[in-house]
Amino acid sequence: MRTPGLHILPPAPPARIDASRIDVPAFIGVAERGTIGQSVALSGWPAYREVFGGYLPNAHLAYAVFAFFENGGARCHVTRVAAPAAETQSDPLQPLSGDGITAAVVASAGFVAGAAIHASQQIETASVGPQPADRASSIVASTAGLQAGTMVRVRQGDLTQLWRVLSRVDDAASAITFREPLTLDYDLTQQIHFTVTHTATRLMATAGGNVLTFTRPLPGNIVRNRQIDYRSGRGTAGGELPSERGVPLLRIQASSPGAWGNALVVRLARGSAAETETRTRPAPLPPDAPNLLSLARIQGLPVGATLTLQQEGAAPVRRRVAGVLGPERQIRLDADLPVSFSMAQAASGVRPVRLRRETFTLSVVERDRLVELHSDLDLPEAGVLPLIAGSRIIAERLAIASEPYPLPHPEQLATSGALRLDGGLDGIAALLPEDFLAGLAPYDDEDEPAAIAMPDIQPPVIAASETLPSPPVVPDPCALDPSAAVPIPDRLSTIVEAAPVISAGAHAALARALVAHCEGRGDRIAVLDAPRDLDAADPFDPESAIDWALGQASSYAALYWPWVLAVDPLDRLGGLRTIPPSGHVLGAWARSDVAHGTQKAPANQPLLFVEALSRETDTARLGLLNAGGVNSIRPFTGAGVRIYGARTLSPQPDLALLNVRRILIQLRRSLRQSLQWVVFEPDNAALRRRLQTAVEGFLERWWRAGRFAGATADQAFLVHIALPEALGPGTLLVEIAVAPVRPAEFVVLTVTRIDEAISIGEPAVSAGVAQGGAA
Repeated sequence: MRTPGLHILPPAPPARIDASRIDVPAFIGVAERGTIGQSVALSGWPAYREVFGGYLPNAHLAYAVFAFFENGGARCHVTRVAAPAAETQSDPLQPLSGDGITAAVVASAGFVAGAAIHASQQIETASVGPQPADRASSIVASTAGLQAGTMVRVRQGDLTQLWRVLSRVDDAASAITFREPLTLDYDLTQQIHFTVTHTATRLMATAGGNVLTFTRPLPGNIVRNRQIDYRSGRGTAGGELPSERGVPLLRIQASSPGAWGNALVVRLARGSAAETETRTRPAPLPPDAPNLLSLARIQGLPVGATLTLQQEGAAPVRRRVAGVLGPERQIRLDADLPVSFSMAQAASGVRPVRLRRETFTLSVVERDRLVELHSDLDLPEAGVLPLIAGSRIIAERLAIASEPYPLPHPEQLATSGALRLDGGLDGIAALLPEDFLAGLAPYDDEDEPAAIAMPDIQPPVIAASETLPSPPVVPDPCALDPSAAVPIPDRLSTIVEAAPVISAGAHAALARALVAHCEGRGDRIAVLDAPRDLDAADPFDPESAIDWALGQASSYAALYWPWVLAVDPLDRLGGLRTIPPSGHVLGAWARSDVAHGTQKAPANQPLLFVEALSRETDTARLGLLNAGGVNSIRPFTGAGVRIYGARTLSPQPDLALLNVRRILIQLRRSLRQSLQWVVFEPDNAALRRRLQTAVEGFLERWWRAGRFAGATADQAFLVHIALPEALGPGTLLVEIAVAPVRPAEFVVLTVTRIDEAISIGEPAVSAGVAQGGAA
């Protein structure tokens, strides 16, 4: 509150309109990893590598984004697309073929040739009849799917689960022999259950008609006449960490779908993060309550930590920290200690309660390189996951109802604490046009990108391939302690899916959809790569590009011809790869904007990450390309490869120049972002004066910067605010006429406020505005 008196408030300063940047594009395409169907903003090539991985032989996206940053781009958005997951099962009436290559399935929709497929089968059997007393072997109901070297899971009632490797399988006697005998707690007079899960990833040679064929057989341990589950499309690699009893406890999975996750090995180790004991509580202080402990120190005992508590003469128990009372050096347990614990003797110091915080460590190894280490992890209550914030892996608690205070245990893993994630699939070969359209959807609401490119709607020409792993290293028989070697999961083959099949018609339709999206928003440009006709003698025929451009006519589209050749980072011999030029072009746009401003046409820009062009032509055809609105890229002796055009695909002469459309887009974005305050102001003459002052001041700055033609400001722009009598209640209309450099004709924008919303339009030129002057 102010004291009584006269207070003079200065008038509000005129609102300022700032120019919005339009050098931020978006790319939609196929990536190695990363979230699917979301727009992710990136600043620099290392950020792309961190989020979306590296180059793929069957996709252009990474090459386009690298070219963008290499040519001067500073920030972009990226959206990854992948084929949706498809699942099916083997036909129960038709078993897998004897050679393991042909599978009859209940449905084959979503499965395509050249895609990776993941097959899995769970085999269960059980002991029958009297069992050998040596515990080194068992008589089972069936040995189907069991082979020497197979790792089996052994279960009986509530006993701790065991893992055993089979050293011998006798099909005739239905007997299996273990490398290590069963433990003594297993009752040989009761049924013992054995389970093994077989998985395999293969390439599909053909798919259709409810029949799948593979490029190489499924492994022989898969039983031909039992159910086999198949998955294709995109899939996330994962695996389960078991508890101390061998029950699945945590599911660890890669942060995003893709075969990249199959290279992750998660190593589990148990540890103890803190140890302490109760302190004495001399009289007259009472002993602690059964759920409250006064400790010598409380450091390293956070809420949620799992504790093992021991007292001489009492069995160890587990509890969880429910609360920490710092000043009192006390912790509250989630449940009372059993009556076997004497709180009085703990208080006197005769039998202190000793406690240990039980933790575990997860280390993530990718292709033999440690990439993450997460230590001193606690397993909190259900619903508190994920355990690891900011990690590339996530953990999901599985339902465990009968096991209190569970913790993962490395000895319950089949490979001594090492879990290789399995089941990751890229989902590239099965991509359809609608999957690319789904990648465009996030940009209905994402305002920042002022241009969009889809480099993968003309995918590279590449067949599916599989590289088998190197043979396993034979252990040294002369090693002093061969049992000390820690086994790790077997290496998997490397599968490269075929590139998706996008027909010429589908490519044109996707380009039209991208252009329609940009037209509908009115504030971004579709950057199109020249069509490539693989069936033609000249895949990059310039006349075909001119004809194709007629179907994409719009001032919100720019087409670039031809494609470029760049050194392929995936080629160890330094070979060249043919790449669509949209990434190079958008980087050059950004570099030109920073160096010269949007008023300069983004042409005559040298391109980096280019060694040659996919096609060159003569001067006469270059003229035809320019007349057809196709921007050519051509080499210049001593000046490198440069962009040699800056036109849109508009048939209207006043919007055919790219810098004109980009100036109007920047003007529209600047007005929309800087005039949001108008919706909260009363509709009166004062608002109109402030608005006119703000808009005219902004346009005059632009005129002085060279964005508008005209010897005077009056020749460069006009601002007209419609009278309120001519409009409905709650409506404010501002008409703005500007003359962008070349051509100098007026182009009209309208700023409209209706109730609490601002919209920017671009109608036909108004005679009242163009001739009547500023009001």
